[in-house]
Amino acid sequence: MFEKFFDYLKEWLELFYFVHVVNCYERGVQLRWGKFYRVLEPGWRFFWPLRIDQIIVSSVILDTEVLREQTLTTKDDASVTLRGIVSFEVEDVQKYLLEVKDRINALEDSACGVIGARVLRCAWQELITEDFWNAVTIEVRRNAKKYGIKIVQVQFQDLTKSWSLRLWNSSTSTPNPP
Repeated sequence: MFEKFFDYLKEWLELFYFVHVVNCYERGVQLRWGKFYRVLEPGWRFFWPLRIDQIIVSSVILDTEVLREQTLTTKDDASVTLRGIVSFEVEDVQKYLLEVKDRINALEDSACGVIGARVLRCAWQELITEDFWNAVTIEVRRNAKKYGIKIVQVQFQDLTKSWSLRLWNSSTSTPNPP
């Protein structure tokens, strides 16, 4: 009973807050009456109370996202399994916070899509070259820019040839590796 009372009291008092501190590793946006008003840099930021203004902040420092594992087939029919790592920073906080829903999943889906499409167009020997990974990084950077994200680096944690149960021959009891 007292917990609900204190929650209500805290919520009521928050109506009268008029200052927000944006930390040095954050950037934010200020909304006035639900519309974009300005980008907030680090420091003390004053705003209108009574929910006239709303402050939304996000960390903009280097972050890393491990991409989900993908099993793909190259154009020379080699089955490969790979997992990527994307290092990124928030570059355009307004776009990042206000124009993209579920930002990290959008980044992951975009990066996995680029990697998958590139792998399907290349042979195994092309995958293990530095030129291939540089091309992937450039394309992932271009796609992430529309989310307000700057890609610092795309790395590959795992890239191996594999065999798949899709190659299973039903007339035998053992799988046929490639």
